This record gives sequence, structure tokens and C-alpha cells, in this order.
Amino acid sequence: MEQFEYFTTYIEANMAKVPGSAAIPAGDHAKHSPYSLIPELNAFGAEGWELINIQPLIAGRNDDFVFPTADGIKWGSHYFCAFKRRLA
Repeated sequence: MEQFEYFTTYIEANMAKVPGSAAIPAGDHAKHSPYSLIPELNAFGAEGWELINIQPLIAGRNDDFVFPTADGIKWGSHYFCAFKRRLA
């Protein structure tokens, strides 16, 4: 039976953290463009992690979070990501 290990983390969408990355399409992008996630997601992929879920959220100071809703007025730039990879 195939077995997996799992990893979860928060990733912040912030173009200032990835200036000039070849993984991001050319052009002007908004400060919190999801394109800024690509280099970090690719780094996890290079380590064998497969992204299985990504969810936008508003992260709190205690590593807690609130899911944005249609009736909410908060904006966020963080994503909760879940990864898996096969156990050796």
C-alpha cells in the first residue's frame, strides 16, 4: 500500500519578495499577485512535495486564521497550503 507524508504551511503573496524571478511571467503585477507564489511552490515541488490544496486566508498573530467570506471586508495575502509526497 502506498504511503504518504504531509506538510502544511502558510505562503504570503508578495511580489517584493521575488523580484526578477524567471518563474514569474513578464509584465507588471499587483503587489499581492498570486504569481509571487510560484517560486516557493516550485521549491517545494523540487523537494518532491505535491500541492494538494491551497486556500486564501487571513493569518493571525498566533498562527490562527480566518477564511475570507463574501460578506467580509478584510483583505489578505496569505494562503494555507497542504502538500503530500510518497514515503521512501
